[in-house]
Amino acid sequence: MVICYVLTVPRHEGRCLMVQIVKKKGENNETLFRKFTRAVVDEKIQDDVRESLFYIKPSQIRKEKEKNRKKRRRRHN
Repeated sequence: MVICYVLTVPRHEGRCLMVQIVKKKGENNETLFRKFTRAVVDEKIQDDVRESLFYIKPSQIRKEKEKNRKKRRRRHN
């Protein structure tokens, strides 16, 4: 018996990111789900999903980038 968890998330560049975990002989569903969640965290899928939940205006994105740039500059000086 093969159980497969698949998560497909559309990306901004038009690509899709897919995480696929296949159950091996002797593995229970709990360890399989743990592997799946670890793979989702490793691929940073959660961050992508959070970012795409709400529309952010381009001006807001520019302001955030500028703020982060100033923050980095202050840290290095």
